[in-house]
Amino acid sequence: MTAWRKNPIAWRIINTTVNFVVGTGIELSSPDASLDKFTQQFWTHRKNRMGLRLLPMIEELSRSGDLFVLLFRNTIDGMSYLRFVTKDQIQKIETAPNDWETELVYWETPPAGEYDPRRWLSPEHPDAPMADAIMLHYAVNRPIGALMGESDLTTIIPWLLRYSRMLEDRV
Repeated sequence: MTAWRKNPIAWRIINTTVNFVVGTGIELSSPDASLDKFTQQFWTHRKNRMGLRLLPMIEELSRSGDLFVLLFRNTIDGMSYLRFVTKDQIQKIETAPNDWETELVYWETPPAGEYDPRRWLSPEHPDAPMADAIMLHYAVNRPIGALMGESDLTTIIPWLLRYSRMLEDRV
């Protein structure tokens, strides 16, 4: 995050990635009329505004290597609402005892004034159907055996620092 905020080359790398992935936008549709109607309602709902969220979502995924999405379900109308948790707020991920790739629970750092971490279930957890919200986890650049992904900038940050030092020395 610091590299992206302070280094114009790092910012441009992430910006280029986002432009490549999203382009002029993404549209969803379905030949099934009821599914198409739900998808459009979800996409344009005032609590989701997916058209406005696409760029920040891809930026976060590229910058940190992980995207943690909270999916809240409205029990009255069945609509789902998205919210996000940043990677640095995730303390740990619990997996199935016999399969480390099956993520079951995500532990989030408690907000100020609270002591107990928040516990979010994944869709794979047996109690997920009864939960008010579930957490989805998307990772990129994840080495085999790792639970977390890595930033697109991970390998270039040392070189960006060297380049910045070289420019300062020349000035």
